[in-house]
Amino acid sequence: MYASLPAILYLNASIAKFRLNPTLDFHSRKLDKVSFAMSDLGQLFPKPSPAISSSDRGVEDTASMLIMVLAHAMYSGDGALISRHYPLLKKWADYLADHVSDLGEQLTSDTSINAGQDSVNLALKGIIGVKAMSKMSEAFGISSDADWYGSSSQPGEPKHSEAGVCARASETLRRAGSSTISTYADKLLRLNLVDDAAYQAQAAFYQDLISGSSGKAGLPAVTGNAFIYLDWNMFAAATVNESSIRDTMIARIHDTVNNNSTGGSFGNPRAFEVKTGKLSGPASAAMGAMLSVLALGLTNQTITRLLTA
Repeated sequence: MYASLPAILYLNASIAKFRLNPTLDFHSRKLDKVSFAMSDLGQLFPKPSPAISSSDRGVEDTASMLIMVLAHAMYSGDGALISRHYPLLKKWADYLADHVSDLGEQLTSDTSINAGQDSVNLALKGIIGVKAMSKMSEAFGISSDADWYGSSSQPGEPKHSEAGVCARASETLRRAGSSTISTYADKLLRLNLVDDAAYQAQAAFYQDLISGSSGKAGLPAVTGNAFIYLDWNMFAAATVNESSIRDTMIARIHDTVNNNSTGGSFGNPRAFEVKTGKLSGPASAAMGAMLSVLALGLTNQTITRLLTA
């Protein structure tokens, strides 16, 4: 759902409510003992059947939900989801604050990449999720929560505090070996957690990958990974201010999906082999990430809590 958000916001931000509400409602009614967000509601539509035995994607998925709820409210003006599910959203923000300082073996949305390989990316996304809660509280005039979630993350290792992660970004992005796609949420929510120096370092990192790559399908999520992911590539490209680098990254994505030798459906097989451009995997709603650049140009709306869920 997270990767499809840019298209939903750009085409009609109000639609996001109908994508988010079933997950929020099920968590509020049936999963009150679970402190983190589920990856999905299971495969037995229309009966929800989420797997709740593992929290190895707790930070990733919980941050995604908080980011999406705020983005929907910001660009639709409809604060009904926040109003109706405020206690749940607070519980998720508390989970992130407690866990962002010790990611352990937490996984990203690509479950082959764990926090040991991509700790900056995942920690930053968790902090953005906490900041999103602060913005929601601020919009509703709950200043105590806004201040609490707006301060640095809960005590933990300094390297994973808000100040630690953001201050390290410029130094780390060039040598992290990963596409730091969490910066897209920082731009989408206009939080300004990541400074210009970090974005410049990120762009330079991508330029180095482009210059040294013989691959046909884009940039790998982690250096050395055999696959690239179209949604990750587009999120990364959308954060680059240097148009030549951004356009080269986007052109590689376009060349891949328009390659007649690719085969399969156009609906975004998402994963492609770096060297050959051969697709790997089924079509996915993650193609919504192709509108990432356009979504960043949307206009903020005043959030009201009077609309109905």
